[in-house]
Amino acid sequence: MNDIEKQIQDRLADEDSMDFEGAEDLIEAHIDEVTGGGFSLHVQFKQQQK
Repeated sequence: MNDIEKQIQDRLADEDSMDFEGAEDLIEAHIDEVTGGGFSLHVQFKQQQK
């Protein structure tokens, strides 16, 4: 697992303090880094209802 994957996993690991927005931002930043910004993808997680 690379560093960005670890950061995303950390933000989603604990159900009580999941940081969906932070994880989405990390994923989109990683996609920009990998593609040089030439690819657009909006990532959105469905938040579970409690």
